[in-house]
Amino acid sequence: MTNAFDRAQAYVEENFDSYITDLGQCVAIPSVTTDKPACEKAAEWFATKLDQIGLANIAMHETIGNPVVYADISCGNEDAPTVLVYGHYDVQRPDPLEAWESQPFSLERRGDRLYGRGTSDMKGQILAVLLAIDALLHEDMLTVNLKVLIEGNEEWPPPVLKTFIPANLPLLKADISLNCDAGMLGPELPTISYGLRGGSVNIIRVFGPEHDLHDGGYGGVVENPIHVLSTLIGGLHDKDGRITLPGFYESVRSLSASERSLLAALPWDEQSFIEEVGVPQLWGDPRYTPIERMGARPSLNVRRFTAGEYKGAIPHSAEAYLAIRLIPDQDPLKSHEQLKEYVKVNTPPSVNTEVEYVDGYAPYLVERNLPAMRSLSAALKETWGIEPRFRLVGGGIPVVGFLKSELGIESLLTGFSLPGDGLHGPNERIHLPTVRRGIPALMLFLHRYGHEPS
Repeated sequence: MTNAFDRAQAYVEENFDSYITDLGQCVAIPSVTTDKPACEKAAEWFATKLDQIGLANIAMHETIGNPVVYADISCGNEDAPTVLVYGHYDVQRPDPLEAWESQPFSLERRGDRLYGRGTSDMKGQILAVLLAIDALLHEDMLTVNLKVLIEGNEEWPPPVLKTFIPANLPLLKADISLNCDAGMLGPELPTISYGLRGGSVNIIRVFGPEHDLHDGGYGGVVENPIHVLSTLIGGLHDKDGRITLPGFYESVRSLSASERSLLAALPWDEQSFIEEVGVPQLWGDPRYTPIERMGARPSLNVRRFTAGEYKGAIPHSAEAYLAIRLIPDQDPLKSHEQLKEYVKVNTPPSVNTEVEYVDGYAPYLVERNLPAMRSLSAALKETWGIEPRFRLVGGGIPVVGFLKSELGIESLLTGFSLPGDGLHGPNERIHLPTVRRGIPALMLFLHRYGHEPS
């Protein structure tokens, strides 16, 4: 195995420049989720790539959104476990463009980093997995059956996989999913994420007069929807940062002492974090540490507030788009009902309100002692020379919940993006030495999990 693995590693080194070239081609496709032609081009690119590395049964499945790319390959052993590799080719909008130091859809190398939209989230990550698969196939070292699923609606609705997975259960049947849409705590800190927050996305609307009114003629007698909505938003948290929705914390899972110890052991410097995000100080429930609040506690944030015009008028309406991040064992629909109740109770009689449920997905928690998790942990340890860190992530990856509820499979969440890599922001980047080191770790996992699954 050693000689074969050495040859596979050499293959990765020989082809790493091709990885960079491939990433440049991918980044050049501006596959923002809402740009269907660009997303179709990206899907075609990945279908071609899967064919080049030798996968079979390649198909582009049409959906209500962007295409889903599928491929598979057998290791020749029907009893071997099946790994479903997940990825997404769609990306976030690059706004604000003026904040980018280079063109977002043109790959630029500066030192050990590559810059461009999608480098970390997640074109660069899925290409790393594909190079690991390519190397294993080249040296005939694949010991698991592989299925690859690459979607184009991860960053924005509609949640295509919510319907695609239940409609294709036999096609997607697997023992475990490998999802490299997570990241590492640092270049020397291999990381496995064992939990994700869920989400409930809602819109609050406040309706005042039937049409905009002159604020000189009606100010003081007609209530302004902006004022009402501002008050509603201001009351969503108490002075300690706790969410005030009725019954909100009744189903919130408590952090165990062992989990708090695990999170406390993560390398994290508060002052460095403050400087990185550019705020005077941090905020939130003082009974929990900042790192606990970021991944192991629920949160509520207004993402957008829309109201009024540049004219002397009381507006007809105002609306706010907000997201509630949930932890086990909270439910997206229940949190929506709690938000509706809060708005109902706190709406003055001078206006009307409504709360629309836009979308939601459940939080996720996986057992850290799964055989596949042990295999991944051992692979990361062998590559980096230290035990990987386990963490809870504040963001959500909807497909993880869909795979669990529809296929009954767990997801292994890892990856090689680093703090400060600008996911969803300007100057998104990926650290080449970390990716270069991570690819052999993925090869080790895929080989060992099939060879020694228990």
